[in-house]
Amino acid sequence: MGTKHLPKPDAQGGIGCCTSEGVTYTQFTVAVSQYMNKYYPELNWDPSSGNADYIFSPKFTYNFSGSGTEYCYNVLKDSGCLPMSICITEKGPSSSNTWGGSIANSNQSRAWDVAEGNMYRALSFRLNNFEEIEYASTNGGQLTTDQTGQQLLEKIKRTLNEGNAVAICGWSSYWQYGTLSADGVGNLGKRGESVIWNGYKSSTSTSDGNHCVAIIGYDDDITFTRGGVTMKGAFLVRNSWGSWCNNGNVWMMYDACNKTSEFALFNVPAFYTGVAGVCVNSLTTSVPYSSNANLTTTIIPVGEYAQGEKTYATFYIASQDGKKFVSYKDGKLSVVTTADENCVFAEIPYKDLVEDAAAAFKNASVLLAVNDSEGRYLALNSASCVSKLILSDDLTAADRVCFALNRMSIGTDSKKEVFLCSAAAFNTSEFQRTGTLYRFSFTYWDKDIVVGSPKLTVEAEVSVVNRNNLCIELNRTDRNGGYMVFSPSSMRYHVSGVLPGLEGVGNAGITLSGNVTSVTEETGYFAFAFDSLALKDFNVEDYIWGVRVRGEDVTVRSLKLLDEKGNVLCSVTTPDEEKLPKDESTVFYFNMEGEKKAYLGSGDFRLVHVATGKTLSLGSTATRFALSSGSTADKEKTTFYLNYDEESGDCFFYNYKNEELNYVFDISGSEIKSGVTVKMNPIRKNRTDFQTWTITVDEKDQVRISLKSAPEYAFGYDGKDFCLSSDSSDQFLWKLVPADVRTPGTEVTPADEGHTLTVHTPDGYKEGALQVKIYKENTLTETLEGTPKDGVLTIETSLQSGIYLIVPTQNGKKLGASLVYIVK
Repeated sequence: MGTKHLPKPDAQGGIGCCTSEGVTYTQFTVAVSQYMNKYYPELNWDPSSGNADYIFSPKFTYNFSGSGTEYCYNVLKDSGCLPMSICITEKGPSSSNTWGGSIANSNQSRAWDVAEGNMYRALSFRLNNFEEIEYASTNGGQLTTDQTGQQLLEKIKRTLNEGNAVAICGWSSYWQYGTLSADGVGNLGKRGESVIWNGYKSSTSTSDGNHCVAIIGYDDDITFTRGGVTMKGAFLVRNSWGSWCNNGNVWMMYDACNKTSEFALFNVPAFYTGVAGVCVNSLTTSVPYSSNANLTTTIIPVGEYAQGEKTYATFYIASQDGKKFVSYKDGKLSVVTTADENCVFAEIPYKDLVEDAAAAFKNASVLLAVNDSEGRYLALNSASCVSKLILSDDLTAADRVCFALNRMSIGTDSKKEVFLCSAAAFNTSEFQRTGTLYRFSFTYWDKDIVVGSPKLTVEAEVSVVNRNNLCIELNRTDRNGGYMVFSPSSMRYHVSGVLPGLEGVGNAGITLSGNVTSVTEETGYFAFAFDSLALKDFNVEDYIWGVRVRGEDVTVRSLKLLDEKGNVLCSVTTPDEEKLPKDESTVFYFNMEGEKKAYLGSGDFRLVHVATGKTLSLGSTATRFALSSGSTADKEKTTFYLNYDEESGDCFFYNYKNEELNYVFDISGSEIKSGVTVKMNPIRKNRTDFQTWTITVDEKDQVRISLKSAPEYAFGYDGKDFCLSSDSSDQFLWKLVPADVRTPGTEVTPADEGHTLTVHTPDGYKEGALQVKIYKENTLTETLEGTPKDGVLTIETSLQSGIYLIVPTQNGKKLGASLVYIVK
């Protein structure tokens, strides 16, 4: 990817922000740098220089997302990110028990960067999309040993070659380290550099060290040898622990990423004890990390040994090449080159010999020297880690004479590789190969980076005491009352519960000022984009835009509506008395003058048949259609999801079945002609010929749903069947009605002497008079009153051009909706 695009390794200190370090600081910074150098080369964008303007802040995303990986990506999508020149934290020592190292750093590291203008600036660099592969669960955690894993490995390499970093998550507590030798450095490595070659855990492990880092390169020719086994190929991984390992980087062998190693030796739990691996050549036991090839022992079956009514398998213990054998001739252990009767051992479960065997040894075996004159057993001369092998008849010394039964693999092959290990290693814990990683996350600089301000943004100045309950949502309403809501991830996650990695004091660690224990009012400026609520080429006048603020002890002090150039389209300061009482919310509607559009895009819709006025519904089965009255009781049957591609105009209609989108409009492979029945058929893996549909809209907002491959044929109801037809009558026209329809609280229309207010009764309204307060520039200009009829109050006003805040109340109580309108 080139070193110019990489920032220097960061040190997260005592803050649990590794996800934002791997994703934001490394991956996002690299992607933006690639983008800026491609399209704005004159700026000489260079994160490697250390210029903080070019490096994106892990603090910004961490404060809103905690340690959740998907959370972090969604914050980058919804809110973008600030550079470290604006947003930075002092990180405390990693040994501290408090995030940030001290209470002062904890406060500072948690403070949301919501000074005026900051969140609007952050929106200038955003993420369009990301991809996560949970390979530990979906692929069994195999990277090199099956086709799916190998395809993933090639995808990672291709992504790196295209100039991207790949964020990864793994179990850092299980990583096992070594160093590269002179003959293993490949093309990019250096002798003595650190390498992660394995991952394993014990049954007593209490922490997996769940950690996020980033892959920034690879070398297929790096090699590393352990236990006589040579692995090849490694990723170059960037961490966030300062100068750790190779100045912040480490090599990670491809095989280390396999949950089950492609090398049998590394899957034997005994290999990870660090105790008593049998070395045939020297007749010793050794720490298994030794590179001595004889630690991998060959068992050669011989036959059976009978003792009482039981029989046991017998075998030779040989070197890996099968040329040397353990012998006990004349009661002395030695190594011989030819196997004979003095090389035969039998495997006998320890519990068969010792009735009251301790629990730690119930699954262990002893190795009887079958033809020894005194009937002795293979044993350690002590229970220490490195010992000589001897023969012993002392069965009470279980930790010396026992070998783990389930650690040995005596097969029927002429030679079987095993790792023979003393059971003493298993008195306290059991070890298991785990692999090192469980998730790979991808973004691509050439298609996922968005640079520039959104088309329409709201900035809200909000004061709040209880930050936990603060939430800001955006919404928009189209001409047909279709209503869509967008909850920014930076607001969504902290309200749903304490953020992962941000468990702490005060208001779940959320602070606007830097003091998490504060119980006084704090003020912040929050900016969010409306763009996700509309199609790409929308105009500001196409919809009614809304902002809902809810919480406890919240005051919305001002609102600004900004275009992509930062121009203020509307600026409103709210009156002081409009502080939200406990558990209430306020909705501000921006009603820009212009002809509103009917929304046509992905979402839930009802299809109303133009000719009959009835609603399309599922019939007596999940595959047949019917027409119904469209009552709320039939909501599940009458709600269809339209998946609409804005670029191509392609669309698919789905229906919800068992809470999944797995039924689709389909003609089941029939010949395309008038009268062919259309059904809702289940999506099956062996079907690849589901039809693509297109939609055309006329001046009455009536839609024609046609086959893309044969647009002259449309879907409709001919009075008998739901079918295709080339007929252009109302029988084959539909109205797309949004499933979620709401009417904004107040509409404003011009009148002879001013404007007419049409107020729809808000939530909380009870029978009787409704009062409407009208503010302009924070000043109450008039209060009007009337009694709604059929849920609507129409009032003539003297309003002229300007921006007004309209607050419906009843008996002095605000009814949860304050409305902002631009009136021209």
